[in-house]
Amino acid sequence: MKFGDTYKKNAKKLQDVFKRRQQEFVSNLNNLFDIAHADALQLMKIEEDRMFLQRQREPGRPGHLGGVDKKLTDKEEKARLRVVKEENRRMKYVYASTSSASYEPL
Repeated sequence: MKFGDTYKKNAKKLQDVFKRRQQEFVSNLNNLFDIAHADALQLMKIEEDRMFLQRQREPGRPGHLGGVDKKLTDKEEKARLRVVKEENRRMKYVYASTSSASYEPL
């Protein structure tokens, strides 16, 4: 019998024992399954990695890995391209104004 099968089997029972088990099951779902080596903190040489592992072990998963925020990445890329284009326009203007011979009527 799997761990989740007990929850399904007892979902409609109203006794205190089953309610307690159900609450324990739900609360255990939110905990991170720690697969790190027992001496991982002592073996790690990089302080940032140690901090990450310690934060992973805290309740609520504050140190979890997530995917890249595509919307934010696209927005930042567009802003960067806008700045680059503006710099190129300014350089072209400065180059055009300095390279052309100034014409002064006599």
